[in-house]
Amino acid sequence: MQTTEEKQQQLIELKMKEKKEKIKNKIPGETTKEIFYSILFAIIVMIYFNLLMLANQSMVMERLEKDIQIFAGIFMIAGIFFIEKAYNQEKWLRVITAIECFALSIHSLSILYVSKKYGFDFSIYLGASAYIFAIYCTFKAIITYTKGRKELLNNLSDIKEIVQKEEPIKKEATKKQKKEGE
Repeated sequence: MQTTEEKQQQLIELKMKEKKEKIKNKIPGETTKEIFYSILFAIIVMIYFNLLMLANQSMVMERLEKDIQIFAGIFMIAGIFFIEKAYNQEKWLRVITAIECFALSIHSLSILYVSKKYGFDFSIYLGASAYIFAIYCTFKAIITYTKGRKELLNNLSDIKEIVQKEEPIKKEATKKQKKEGE
């Protein structure tokens, strides 16, 4: 016959196996959404800069300047939209997305000035900008994944629960009393 301690030990091992199988390699849904949106933003930025490179080859410079200003305005409006959404939902991820939209808008407005002022080739400058934004979004996705994985592993560990349940026993100091016979 098994003792109660052995039964408890087997029960604990069974629960741990179930937990590990259930949670193994699963990231919370919100983390995957953040990663998806980060990669989607990188794709949109790459398409935007590639469209500007194609437009540079086929359009007059004055028309291209107007189009860049329109795109910058669109990114600015998107940033304002994300800030409003973050304020209503109290999600900081939306604020970061809004800041990214504002940075993209400011960068779009400065593209022509920087390329003219410093004599950069416009197409190469746009390509470099596209890759820098894409690398940033990729790093953001990697950091988000790592953060989600860390939270998952912390939730898997029972150490915090054990530490919170067991409080140290405080013993009061007492003097030894002498026996009357001594």
